[in-house]
Amino acid sequence: MKVNPLREGDKYCLVFSVEKRKELKIHKKKHKLKEGFYCYVGEHDKDVHGAGNIVFLKRIRDNMKIHQNVKRMSEDVVEFKAAKRVQGHLHYFSDNPLFQLEFHQAINV
Repeated sequence: MKVNPLREGDKYCLVFSVEKRKELKIHKKKHKLKEGFYCYVGEHDKDVHGAGNIVFLKRIRDNMKIHQNVKRMSEDVVEFKAAKRVQGHLHYFSDNPLFQLEFHQAINV
């Protein structure tokens, strides 16, 4: 099976794990991440894409609706200035959200 690489302008839902506390540099600003899982919903961003161990990646169409759904479920949010002056969000989960039926319903709209 051939996998197409993500390109600028692609929108996706990305879940990655952080095994121990770390600093992540996104667009020249450092953000502290604690252990757990993070979900990013939005346009391709190379700084976010390399943030941790990717456990899930799905191309999407309507990132705003999915973002709102995931935001309601998450325990915390790390905000940052994303590309094109848009506000970016990393939604934090202490446990893997992929094991929650509600998470899958939230991202499959």
